[in-house]
This record gives sequence, structure tokens and C-alpha cells, in this order.
Amino acid sequence: MHPGKGAPSPADLARGHDMQRSDPNAPSTFPRRVVICVTGLSPQVVTETVYALAHPVEGLPFIPTEVHLITTREGAHYARLMLLDPQTGRFHSLCEEYGLQGIRFDRDHIKVITDQSGDVLTDITTEAESVAAAD
Repeated sequence: MHPGKGAPSPADLARGHDMQRSDPNAPSTFPRRVVICVTGLSPQVVTETVYALAHPVEGLPFIPTEVHLITTREGAHYARLMLLDPQTGRFHSLCEEYGLQGIRFDRDHIKVITDQSGDVLTDITTEAESVAAAD
């Protein structure tokens, strides 16, 4: 691919995939490719990230095998509704629309942040909640 010329051509992608197949250290050859997203009330960060990785402006696509989401209780609710709901969820429709097969992402992949006492954080609005989220 020529730098600065935009998206890779099919020939560039084919050459790149051939190079990656011969390179055991290329990320696309790893049997487990995990993407970890951290969101608040904007779960579309997950679909935008997966799309951007699968359709890079430069370089080769990276298709994760798993997506994990770290969020608050409110964020988990929005993620389940906006991303994973069978009728309205955008994650699985994104995968179907762009042929992204085999990416595991379900309710079990959503981790809710807790404080030092183990209580689920509804939101991060105080310094103590921010410290708990960082920890």
C-alpha cells in the first residue's frame, strides 16, 4: 500500500494477509483476540471500535474473537438494550451487515464496576467513585 493513499486495495490486503499468515507474531494470527471497551452511557463506542478495527484507514483489519465491556450499572443497562437486544441491538446487526463472524459478545461479557465494598457503581459522579473505577 502506498502511504497517504487511503484505504488499502484488495491486492494490498491480500499481500498483507499473506504476510500475516507467515508471521506468527501478527495479531490476526492469535487464536484469541480480545477487545476491551470502557463506556458510560454511550455504548455505541463498542460498535464504533469494532468497525474501526475491522475497516482501518491504513494497515490490515483486526477482527476480535471477543469483546468485553467495562461500565457502570447504568452503562450495562444501555449496552444490553442498545447493543445486545434481539430486536434493537446494534452489535449483532453490525456483525451481520459487515460479515464479522465469530465475535463473542453477550451479557456475560459486560463487567460492572464496583467500589471497595463490592457495591455496584450506578454512575461515576464523585471523586470516590472515580477512584473506585480506576482501581
